[in-house]
Amino acid sequence: MQNQNSLPCPECEGQLVLQKDTIDTDDKEREHTFFTCNSCGLRLEIHVEDDFPKNGTEKRYQCDICNRFYATPVTLKVHRLLHTSDKTELCDFCGASFKTRGQLKIHKRVHTGEKPYKCNECDKSFPYRESLITHSTVHTRIKPFLSIQQEHEQLKLLRDLSEPIDEFYRCKLCPQQYTTLYLMARHLERLHSVKLDRARNKLQYIKNTTKHDRRYRCKYCDQTYVNPTCLQKHLLKHGPDGCLRWKCSCCDEYFMTQDETSLHELEQHRDRLECKVCQKLFKKPDQLLRHTRYKHSTNGKDRNKYMCAQCSKNFPSKIALSDHERAECGTSPIYPCDKCNKRYSSFSSLKMHQTMHENQLPFVCSFCGKRFRTKGQQKVHERSHTGEKPFQCDQCTRAFSYRESLMTHLSTHTGVMRYGCTDCERRFSCITNFQAHRRVHHKAVGTSLPKPDTKADDVR
Repeated sequence: MQNQNSLPCPECEGQLVLQKDTIDTDDKEREHTFFTCNSCGLRLEIHVEDDFPKNGTEKRYQCDICNRFYATPVTLKVHRLLHTSDKTELCDFCGASFKTRGQLKIHKRVHTGEKPYKCNECDKSFPYRESLITHSTVHTRIKPFLSIQQEHEQLKLLRDLSEPIDEFYRCKLCPQQYTTLYLMARHLERLHSVKLDRARNKLQYIKNTTKHDRRYRCKYCDQTYVNPTCLQKHLLKHGPDGCLRWKCSCCDEYFMTQDETSLHELEQHRDRLECKVCQKLFKKPDQLLRHTRYKHSTNGKDRNKYMCAQCSKNFPSKIALSDHERAECGTSPIYPCDKCNKRYSSFSSLKMHQTMHENQLPFVCSFCGKRFRTKGQQKVHERSHTGEKPFQCDQCTRAFSYRESLMTHLSTHTGVMRYGCTDCERRFSCITNFQAHRRVHHKAVGTSLPKPDTKADDVR
């Protein structure tokens, strides 16, 4: 039987790579041979040269093809792949055969000397991910195989807690869903306190390495490049001693502090960061483009391009549409609050509601320091300082700071009284007058308000 340096992993779609290590025992050096998977980190020690027990471990599992004995069913299973694997991918250098093109690509590194796995702490590079993990213990003092085992367990836990449905991964602990396993892992960590740090790092690594085949990393900003020449050109931008760490989001200039970067962006690139419609500032140009597309789109095609097949309502994203459909077009909200009995149709609405229980007021008025629960509340309040009046009456030249003020004013043109008393026949255009009437004439305290007439509410 021909000796081979790589085998398909029995646990995943990766490849078991033959590795050798030198161990000092009793003042003598002994060569230690083992297989490690370059994907899931599985480690197997297979001693094909000796069928007798070592260290008291009896080899009870026999191959029915070549009659060799092995200590565990897993090692026997890996060995049998040598006999049964259908390998169609051939190496151009040595003629070795492999089951998949990915396994052949990894094998060819033996001949080409390619080392795509670069250490972030030093200049060393390695042909296999497992070799890099083993080397990293020099810097981290963390046992690599224990870390790989924890990573493997966390990936299994992540798949147990997420349910793949169509193009999404749905959380089994709540109705939230995401488009990738990485986003699901981040969700489980933040909202359900499930420890998935190693699984999340592995998924982020896969995302970065499969998207771009870049191996040369900048030691100052973690930017990666395909060759050392591009990396050297990039390093010059950080200055002679690497003190320029903050990059402008609109050009290739670097600065020593974040404040200098922000000042440069506002002075030189304000037109690429400020919305021309609502004057809102953004940190990156792509954020402004996304804001303009969804907030100020005139034709509505980009803003709401996903339509519900049941009610024809439009949504800006697949997730929003999926939430709407699962909530039976909004009639059966799917996101329950764990502190009260209220339910919401979207995850963002639930998160906003939960701030009431947590007493969070993260948004601060830039003029007086008053705190608010939502960004919208802060924006409306700041109009009392700025004098902004965005609500214009279409019947006259008057404008108002608040939508409710405009609705009250419109009654002078239309004659519509939006609030009617349920105990008498009087009607009011202003909610404040209506409440005062209820308190004085009907002794009503804390009663629920009636819904205003919808005909007068079609004002944006």
